[in-house]
Amino acid sequence: MVSLDDRVPKGAKTFGIPGTRIAEEDLGRRIVFNMVMIGFFTAVTGLVDVEAMREAVRHSVPPGTETFNLKAFDAGYDRGAKQIS
Repeated sequence: MVSLDDRVPKGAKTFGIPGTRIAEEDLGRRIVFNMVMIGFFTAVTGLVDVEAMREAVRHSVPPGTETFNLKAFDAGYDRGAKQIS
């Protein structure tokens, strides 16, 4: 993970996950790192509805890869959701 050292204002809440490790070890494909992190971002920020993001993923990936990309999105989302609960 990235070290934030003194660049983060005192009292700011930070979140992080081992996105590359999740993509490589848990899912078996490093290429889905971006989907893992999009899921994580969706969970910890709450800026976009999770179902809206899942629909965006479905429509933005190559045909035939929707299920795998959604699995990666969900892996990141689940990790993020655990950090904010």
